Amino acid sequence: MRARAERACYMMTVVMLVASCLQHAHASAPPGRYAITNTVVKDNRTGLLWQRAVDADSYTQADGVTYCSSLNLGGFASGWRLPTRAELLSIVDVTAVEPAIDASAFPNTPSDIFWTSSPDARSSLSAWVVYFTAGSTGTSPPTDPHRVRCLR
Repeated sequence: MRARAERACYMMTVVMLVASCLQHAHASAPPGRYAITNTVVKDNRTGLLWQRAVDADSYTQADGVTYCSSLNLGGFASGWRLPTRAELLSIVDVTAVEPAIDASAFPNTPSDIFWTSSPDARSSLSAWVVYFTAGSTGTSPPTDPHRVRCLR
């Protein structure tokens, strides 16, 4: 009986340790995937240049477009824009836990909703967003405030 209780206690400890590790896990991209500076991240797989840190404010989709077009990062004063849904999904890391992104390349990314430039073909009243909580997608009215990560 005592052996069974000790085994149950051991298994409970293992389960708790694994759960704790998973809760605090942060995946990282394969070596060489990103070239990182203080302000920008170059995705060596896609060639896209990303804004590293996101603005603390939320924007409507139109205001997000304006925000991106006015960025001056990494020596680039023009060419910044809101990503398409496919582009934004290219930096999602579903193995990471809230947020679903490589935290070393994109530190302090909130587990929040981010705008894309992709319209919803099913409805002119919505556009695509990416949820960085788990890396999924959905749609939202363009007038709703969400976060923005720009690229060029």
